[in-house]
Amino acid sequence: MEAYRNVAGVFNLAVPPTVPRLVRSYEQRRALFTHQNPNYKHGRGTKRRQRREYYVRDVMLWRAALLGGEHVRVGKYRLRATWRELIHAHLPKLTAATAATRAHARALMGQLVEHGPWNGWGVEQPPRSGPGADRATPYAVPKASEKCWRWWRQLARELARVVLHLDLLLARAIPLHGTPVELPPRGERQSFARPSPREDGTGCRDRSAEGVAAVLSRLAARLGM
Repeated sequence: MEAYRNVAGVFNLAVPPTVPRLVRSYEQRRALFTHQNPNYKHGRGTKRRQRREYYVRDVMLWRAALLGGEHVRVGKYRLRATWRELIHAHLPKLTAATAATRAHARALMGQLVEHGPWNGWGVEQPPRSGPGADRATPYAVPKASEKCWRWWRQLARELARVVLHLDLLLARAIPLHGTPVELPPRGERQSFARPSPREDGTGCRDRSAEGVAAVLSRLAARLGM
């Protein structure tokens, strides 16, 4: 059996992995990997598979809330703008960087919807009711679909980072290049020029012969000479 990876992999988000051919249906998996099989024992991979199923469910709920116009959370940060405002809001001056980020976010969202577990690498599970319904997950992630799941997880994380970046761009009022800046009246402008020696009270010392003689005479009067 192939060992699970314990290091982060590098994925090309532009090229989705090949969807594996899943042999067992939901009914067959239920007969093998649940209490219906008296010889089945929960191993170390059970909790790992459950975490993957919970992650798929959480991403599906997050995506639905984002597209539905809610102010979703990205980590500990709650977005100030909705998806429509982030992608389609009119800006007085749209920069090339903001336009490229918006296009990247739309492309990531399209890939997230197109290559989800419903594309074939997940096993659909029927909805549950009654006790334990809050722990139910819509899809199971088999071991054969590990590569697809890891790629889809990286895609969801990249989309969250791009959406957060867009939200911060729209929240900060940064003057764009070439935008006229309102200046205060000329008399109220702050000057950053250094003051002249006469203005700051540190004028140059008089080193002429008359100045030296005056200093010596005052010194002699103090010493009583």
